[in-house]
Amino acid sequence: MKAILFQNFIRIGDYIKKSTIPNVKILELITDNASPNARNFLTNLIIIEIDKRSTNSKVSIWPKKECGNYTKGTKNKEVFMPDIEQSLSFPFIIPSGGNPLHAQGRYAVPNYLIYETHFKNFIEDKTHIESFLNGRLKKTISLELDNDVVETIAKKLQESLIGINGFLDKKQLGLMAIIYIDNEDSPYRYSETSQCANNEVLIGESATDENIYIIADTAKILDKFWDSKFTEGREGGFKEKGICTICDKKNEVVSAYNKALYWIPTTWEAPLSYGNEKSLINSMALCQECYSSLSIGANIFAKLAHLVDKNLTKELFAPVAKVKHGKKSDIADIYGSILALPLLDKQINDNDEIHDWITALQVSMDSSINTPNKNIAVKHLDNITGFVSRIPEQCLNEEWRLYLIYFSGEPGKLNIHLRAIIEDIMPTTIESIGSIIDEIRENMEENMLKYTLLSENGVLYKKQQISSLPYLISTAYGAAYLWSIMEKMLKKLPVDDKMFFRHTALKMTEEASRLPTSIFNLQKEAIDYFSIYTLLNRYNKEISKKQGGILEVKNINELIKLSFDTPVEEMDFTTIDELGFAAGQIVQRFSSIYYMQNHEKDFIQHRVLNYGSSLTPEAIRTKALGKMEEYVARLNLEVSNDLLKRAAVISMNYPDFENEIKKDKDRFMCAFWAGYSMGRKKKGNQDNKEVNGDDK
Repeated sequence: MKAILFQNFIRIGDYIKKSTIPNVKILELITDNASPNARNFLTNLIIIEIDKRSTNSKVSIWPKKECGNYTKGTKNKEVFMPDIEQSLSFPFIIPSGGNPLHAQGRYAVPNYLIYETHFKNFIEDKTHIESFLNGRLKKTISLELDNDVVETIAKKLQESLIGINGFLDKKQLGLMAIIYIDNEDSPYRYSETSQCANNEVLIGESATDENIYIIADTAKILDKFWDSKFTEGREGGFKEKGICTICDKKNEVVSAYNKALYWIPTTWEAPLSYGNEKSLINSMALCQECYSSLSIGANIFAKLAHLVDKNLTKELFAPVAKVKHGKKSDIADIYGSILALPLLDKQINDNDEIHDWITALQVSMDSSINTPNKNIAVKHLDNITGFVSRIPEQCLNEEWRLYLIYFSGEPGKLNIHLRAIIEDIMPTTIESIGSIIDEIRENMEENMLKYTLLSENGVLYKKQQISSLPYLISTAYGAAYLWSIMEKMLKKLPVDDKMFFRHTALKMTEEASRLPTSIFNLQKEAIDYFSIYTLLNRYNKEISKKQGGILEVKNINELIKLSFDTPVEEMDFTTIDELGFAAGQIVQRFSSIYYMQNHEKDFIQHRVLNYGSSLTPEAIRTKALGKMEEYVARLNLEVSNDLLKRAAVISMNYPDFENEIKKDKDRFMCAFWAGYSMGRKKKGNQDNKEVNGDDK
């Protein structure tokens, strides 16, 4: 698994590094400035200007400003919209673990997040500002400040904050950006004009010199970003002369196993102790080029991750044969990420192609992103993945491959559990499976409205469930087999249905034991049964091209017509599914009459099952279908001759399928309970009973 992650992360990084897209776009991809979580930090931008070109540094504190503007949102509420491009003059990473109040990692340029506690402490005592700065400057690769300069900053900043009326009346977050200009390698420069060259961003007018502007060089900022990441990587060990595991070049190398790359030490195998960091270099070493590519790829992959829907995870990881599931809060969060990569690297050697791929990548991360002069059409694959998934349509052809990864845990605490990695998925396979599921959903919606007692909410919820491939697989096979079956289907391998029939029969039998109060749940199981059966049938037939053993399944409409609309003398069954469904339909119709005319007693519980026995195909034939005429005569029930004739025809067809029923008893019972539950009409307030009962 790790090898796959490494390879693909590095490929992503390489594509981006060799592209000609503006540096600000690369910074946007690899930092958190554009994250929704960064918005509030940019409402209080504190710029500290330091002119270091002479022996005595000049320090100026700019008036607190907003890096962006407020606009009218819904209900006339003001919403802050950050200026992302300008904010990238001060790139930052939001801590994902540890204590965010303390300095973390390495800083490429001196941009430090300020939390509410910091602001309170700054105003209370300027020594807190000194402590804040000293702790972070030690971890900043591009700047060193003398103590007297730090003291000057602390004094002036405290005075500036105290001068803001009502500043602490509400929660405040902010960003401190130290803009230093020296005669060496500073990424900032003074300019007599506001004109910017390529890869430069205007910050504003200097607070030190009139009619002078400060401009940020994003190329230098980006170089410092790579340097900081490599420096951070040394924490896991380094060698001045070593061989890179990826490119085989001999140069300074650092360990790939370190806290800067939280995807590497995962809990699906023995976790790293970090007690002997320096020896980790002997396991996997990376040069600066490969390390920076890996950093980019891992960062972008994390941004592509989305939370799998809680309602779905509750169903996915419930016991397959149990009806009652745990609370949503009992289930660990699971994240998923899908990525499109070219089959061959040479496919996107052209700068325009790389630019299009990066734009598509941005679209995948955020559907609201603007793509000037280009409309990027996207395909939503949520029904296949179980989470928000957008892949540009330009990537949905045979020249591309999709990579799907599921994980849980807390990346910031080095606690990631990789649940599944499915690689080299052909886009056409996903599209084909998605089309089948879409057709199943539409067909089942019509059947639910026509043949079940489910409420409007119940239909909508069940429709949402059966629209999801992970739900259908987990329901059919259980959570333990989810990832392996999913990988088989996405790799076009044949899928067996024996376990599906076994699990479904168990669940239906459990629900049937509580009839008539459990009819709603039994109908939901029947909808799942038809949805999964149809999916497996069409998948094996159309996609995996399975040879032999593919079962044909009719839709509910056809099965009900066969049971009641076909003339008795023309009733003919070709599979045990048709026979079982028809038996269920006839027994259900007879049971309704029995219930109404015999003191509201359930026919199956009262007459067919005795002393805790379980229902079997033979019991259905001998104790249900074969006894109907006897009960009609004995209890004086008003039952049509047509119903009794149909029961007799079904009984007489049993011998033709005797061996098949013995072999596939579960399959027969699934069809029987599906037939028994479907085709009922809503009466009275049954709709409300379901909503207030077990609608979900």
